[in-house]
Amino acid sequence: MAGWRIGDMTVERIEEFSSPGYPLRMQFPDFDPALFDEFPELNELERLDPATGASHASIHSWLLRSGDDIILVDTATGNFKERTDPKFTRFHMLNTDYLGRLAEAGVKPEDVTLVVNTHMHVDHSGWNTRLEGASGSRPSPMRAMSSGRTNTATGSRAA
Repeated sequence: MAGWRIGDMTVERIEEFSSPGYPLRMQFPDFDPALFDEFPELNELERLDPATGASHASIHSWLLRSGDDIILVDTATGNFKERTDPKFTRFHMLNTDYLGRLAEAGVKPEDVTLVVNTHMHVDHSGWNTRLEGASGSRPSPMRAMSSGRTNTATGSRAA
């Protein structure tokens, strides 16, 4: 396992994909590129796409294990989802090996005992459902919970 141990819990990052995200000025309107001259060690982080100047964004989940519990914090973006909003074109109709990377960590979706969605943006809740066969999208076996909010799929409130 590549990750961390916190008490009796292990924490592992499961990446869906990494790609150039948004330009720094879009994220930080007051951004001054001179910051990289003042702090050249920032260039060593290789977090900017040289072609576009956009910051790299890692889309991933956190896999937590504690005793018999297998908890997935956020479910990344999901495959074969229509994302027609121009802001989300990099998430449109993905075909990643996210489930393969989850399997490499020794977990199948049905093994997950709890999914915690930190919020319901497209890059945090996409694998809450998945495409199966010709029948289309259906709820996945992962058990979703959005802390303190109503589950829009069931109408129930999280405990």
